[in-house]
Amino acid sequence: EGGDTPYGLYVNVTQPGKEASPHCHGLWSLSAGLSGKELQRFWRLKDPASTRGADIEETSAMTLQAGTAQVMESHDIHSSLTLDGGEARVLLLFARPFAEFPRVVFFHQQWGTRRNLPQGAGRTLRGG
Repeated sequence: EGGDTPYGLYVNVTQPGKEASPHCHGLWSLSAGLSGKELQRFWRLKDPASTRGADIEETSAMTLQAGTAQVMESHDIHSSLTLDGGEARVLLLFARPFAEFPRVVFFHQQWGTRRNLPQGAGRTLRGG
């Protein structure tokens, strides 16, 4: 991150059992598995015109591991779960550095709500 590039390139390391609820980054991304296994589930809004609630349904799933990759568009919703067998390492390329992310939207089906992280919330991920 930094320099004269508008992109964000990171290695994400997660432990088995680490889970991220369904969310939309609001920008395109590319993920490439380096080691370990991460279950990626993809979702869609049942009513795309809705701006409230968390009425989503799963459309597909894949295991991200060494030698596999995925591309997501700005409107795609996904969740992740690091599977047993050791930590997972994933190379991530985003359209913007974390500090310049638009609002990331998390969908909480159990409460029927969605939550917006403030724009640029990724700064806290770097400790800055």
